[in-house]
Amino acid sequence: MTEPPLTKDFPPGWGHIEVPMGSRQAALAALALYTPSRSRGAMVQRAARGVVRVLGPPALPGKAVPWTPAVPAETWEGLMEAWQYALGPWETFVSYRRREGREGAILLLLDSNGPLAFVKAFPEAATTEAAALRAVAAHSTASFSAPRLVGEGTVGTWNWLAMSPIPPKPHRMEAGPPLESVISEIQSALASLPKPSGTPDHWCPAHGDFTPWNLRSIRGRGRWLLDWEDAGWAPPDGDRVLYVAAAAALQRPVAHQEIKPGEAADYWRQKVLRRV
Repeated sequence: MTEPPLTKDFPPGWGHIEVPMGSRQAALAALALYTPSRSRGAMVQRAARGVVRVLGPPALPGKAVPWTPAVPAETWEGLMEAWQYALGPWETFVSYRRREGREGAILLLLDSNGPLAFVKAFPEAATTEAAALRAVAAHSTASFSAPRLVGEGTVGTWNWLAMSPIPPKPHRMEAGPPLESVISEIQSALASLPKPSGTPDHWCPAHGDFTPWNLRSIRGRGRWLLDWEDAGWAPPDGDRVLYVAAAAALQRPVAHQEIKPGEAADYWRQKVLRRV
């Protein structure tokens, strides 16, 4: 790629999704990656998609700037070659910037038919996401769907994995998901994950980032649970506490089983402190 593509930030000023200016198809796929949890955000997303369909990506608000990879130049070249070899030809991509100060790159690769694969690359040790996706695929969950692992590898000191893309349509947070069914299936599906030494015997398999913005509903395509990067083992109420707390913060309370105070809340308190 001799010249960096031009992109615009969406939502403007967030440093979140970088919408490519050279393709309507890629721009619409980029806007579909936005996961609004409030009605205002959903309205902004619909308006942006309408602008792109009618006037093209350059009509979006904000300044178009050259895209720069979030990885060293030589690593980026190696990643592009690895993805081409493992996944087949791709024509363009959408970049999704990691938040919370985490290093790495997340991209949606597209070919002439649309989204080809969702890829992640990290400079740190590989996460449990690949193992989690394999476990979920083998379990055949009924209450949700999850992306399929389609490739993984290393380039230098960087690890990468590729998964099947979810349908490139706007997705939303459900008002009343079957929370207990989903949590039960998460625990069953991830039961084969290795339990790290020192893990308390009563801890359960957990998604690890079970929030309303990761449990999404796509019209006509069902319910999808995304982002298995933090899958592992946690207190029995770990996933439940996080989802209920996040939904309450969004003023979208959900029905759930009784939560025992103490251990799960302390678990998340320590996790958040380590990220600050």
